[in-house]
Amino acid sequence: MSDHHDEIARLLAALGEPEPPNALRERALGRAQGVWPRPTADRWIALWTSRPLRIAWAGAVAALVVANVAVRVARRAPTPSAASQGAGDSRQLQAITALPRLRPEYANAFGAGPAASAPAATPARRGSEDKS
Repeated sequence: MSDHHDEIARLLAALGEPEPPNALRERALGRAQGVWPRPTADRWIALWTSRPLRIAWAGAVAALVVANVAVRVARRAPTPSAASQGAGDSRQLQAITALPRLRPEYANAFGAGPAASAPAATPARRGSEDKS
């Protein structure tokens, strides 16, 4: 029986891992490279390298600066107020905005002025005690 075991051991030792075909590596790498996603260019780099886009960006910045200056200059321009439109209009404006004076008799009508007196206190009675 030892002959039989020796032959089996010799056959198992002779069996090794089979070698892959020579073209398999190149085919697998070629297909993987075809499927692998290509890196997309960064949008900021694309903007920086594109001359027309840089010119458009510079034009937009310049337009914003000009608009900002124009708004600031427009705010400084004096606007005519209602009081400075003329002497005839100023009398009418004074008549509209003037408040009437209070009459002295109206000032004490509800006892709010200095002429109003405080109510007199009632004197306590003698001999009345609380019996509760």
